[in-house]
Amino acid sequence: MMSILGTYTINLDCLNFYAHIGVSEEERNVGTNIIVNVSAEAEATNAAFIEDNFKGAPDYATVYREVLKISKEPIRLLEYFAHKAACAIMAALQEFESIRVTVIKLNPPIGADGLKASVTLNLSREQYKKLNMLK
Repeated sequence: MMSILGTYTINLDCLNFYAHIGVSEEERNVGTNIIVNVSAEAEATNAAFIEDNFKGAPDYATVYREVLKISKEPIRLLEYFAHKAACAIMAALQEFESIRVTVIKLNPPIGADGLKASVTLNLSREQYKKLNMLK
């Protein structure tokens, strides 16, 4: 059912995590600080927008908890982290129609000071469903 209010975007920016992410085993063992930005599109509900009822809005804390779980896993690539985070959030929050996850690694070990490396993944509900069919 299409909302008469349309859709809206939820943005959670600058979520900070200590993650065991890196290509080398040493990077994964030592860990590093990463920043994760999440944007998700959902249908605007009357409960949230007209009635001021939190039951009509996604639970932002769930987004944080799903990414926190993944940050504790040893992962080699930012790409893989972004994919796991997007899929975990889509599984936990069915109301999201699409999601955009950006993972930023500060000072990656490539010989440059002050550099940030980042990956952004866009995933629709339809793409998420197709990925689950492949499992």
